[in-house]
Amino acid sequence: MDLVDVYEAVVPSVVAFMLKAAKTQSGQQPLLPTIIGTGFLVSDSGIVATNRHVAEVMQGIPPHPTTGENGYGAVMFDMGEDDDGALCMRWIMPEIASVGMLNSFSSDSQWYGEAVPDIAFVQVQVRGTPFLRLAAENFYIRPGTHIATAGFPMGYLPLTVMQKVNQMAPFIRRGIVSSTYPFSIPRPHGFTIDIMQQGGSSGSPVFYEDNPTAVGMMAAGMIQQVRVPISNTALLVPFPTNISIAVSAHMIGLALPTFEQSPYWVDPSGFPTLDEWKKTHVPTDHLEWTVINP
Repeated sequence: MDLVDVYEAVVPSVVAFMLKAAKTQSGQQPLLPTIIGTGFLVSDSGIVATNRHVAEVMQGIPPHPTTGENGYGAVMFDMGEDDDGALCMRWIMPEIASVGMLNSFSSDSQWYGEAVPDIAFVQVQVRGTPFLRLAAENFYIRPGTHIATAGFPMGYLPLTVMQKVNQMAPFIRRGIVSSTYPFSIPRPHGFTIDIMQQGGSSGSPVFYEDNPTAVGMMAAGMIQQVRVPISNTALLVPFPTNISIAVSAHMIGLALPTFEQSPYWVDPSGFPTLDEWKKTHVPTDHLEWTVINP
């Protein structure tokens, strides 16, 4: 597969997390909800992998003051074609059933990754969802492996840069695996990529550029402190770099059963399937789709 095909295969599994409320000036409507992070589906039961620090932000958002509903939501992306074969996309916004995070971790050998991997799971209230396979075979990544990510760097701002909604889909960015922790071993404890981590892209899937298989998840960026002289003094200013830290895919796979056995997991048998949900929540007339290639 080329990268265009891989991107189109990955996008239906990408999830954006957003705020349901926004402060605006009187009489103004927000262009888009504030996007606070990214995730990706790892199960057909609606389970989304993201970063623990994204989940912590979500859990800190107050509920609706009168209804008690969550103050955060999820956006999924439905891609298809109209009658003329033009590629179309629409946003799907199922409710969130639960948010749970990995708070402890132990290893039976010397460990070179984070003390607690930056992993959390969010369960949306639909089943029969598309999802990305998590790589777990030996040496599934090595330094120099060509990869890409899809997510929302800088949140909603690039989507409304023209003071209107000019983009709906996730950004795709391409690079290589820069290093693996602690070195090139069969199942790395973590790895770095040469793609800049920016607010909103946390939780983005990292996948092969020629195969829609997740090899990891973006988690953090390395910051360089730069000394900036000002008059008779100087300031240390943090500058982002294009070296970003990612969580290894097999670590997400190892954490998933823990979530499914935790109090945060919700039995999905009572959820509608994604197809059932779309029939009741999304217009079927293709003329009401947003056409990307008009």
